[in-house]
Amino acid sequence: MTFRHLQIFVALSKELNMTRTAEKLFMTQPSVSQVIAELEQHYQVKLFERLGKKLFITADGAQLLTRAEDILGLLADTEASFRDAKQQRLIRIGASATVGSYLLPSILSCVHKRDPDLQIEFLVANTAQVEASLLRAELDIALVEGKTASRNLRSSPILMDRLVLVGCAKFLPGKRTYTAKNLESVPFLLREVGSGTAEQVQMTLSNWGIQPRIAGVANSIDALHRLVRAGVGIAFLPCLAVEEDLVKGKLVEFHVKGARIERNLRMIYHSAKRIDNDLKMVIECMKSVNQ
Repeated sequence: MTFRHLQIFVALSKELNMTRTAEKLFMTQPSVSQVIAELEQHYQVKLFERLGKKLFITADGAQLLTRAEDILGLLADTEASFRDAKQQRLIRIGASATVGSYLLPSILSCVHKRDPDLQIEFLVANTAQVEASLLRAELDIALVEGKTASRNLRSSPILMDRLVLVGCAKFLPGKRTYTAKNLESVPFLLREVGSGTAEQVQMTLSNWGIQPRIAGVANSIDALHRLVRAGVGIAFLPCLAVEEDLVKGKLVEFHVKGARIERNLRMIYHSAKRIDNDLKMVIECMKSVNQ
């Protein structure tokens, strides 16, 4: 079993199509099939199941996929650590939607002031996508809301934020406390599955035991914020995002009895990541947003 076996297996796990995988890797389809057969023989498990014309990964295959991505990520990080010292210095930062919109600009400004020669690349996506990029060694460090799922990521809280239920005053009279039942007829707007905000909101709605009327789903904090301000529905949004609107009266907060959603914004990185001086400086800038 070689790294190449794992690379081909991971590619097929993503495509779930022998022909497309072979084309992507510049291989023949029989060669891809042979590699999978060798892996199945080596581990004595079935990695894929074919039902009709569709290919599905098995439970054993999913387990191997997690380990294979960890191994390939560690290999990529090891190779990056031994690149030519004269190569341009680069740190790749990930940020979830809230962080990307409201904190990342300050972090980037801090890094630039402290070291103008350090190049920064960044990715703003939902928490699940950022976590996956860290595990594939496509990012060096990230700042996200919500919990991380992988045991291979180290996590450290940086800043406490609160999710507030907000909307236009037309939906409910503001400045009073409601029961969850009062909200069943009000249109709700949600974040997409995979975001840290969506996970916490879904848990809260489930605990309330109501069936909210879902009016739509948005794939970014900015889109959700704009829809709420346009009067399309109400939504849970980070206090960081709506503080100014609440002060100016453009939105109102709907207080629900017994509901308070607080979450830590967390700094995360791969447990095998080597923390060099450049990365230490970026971490210091991340921590400064709480000061």
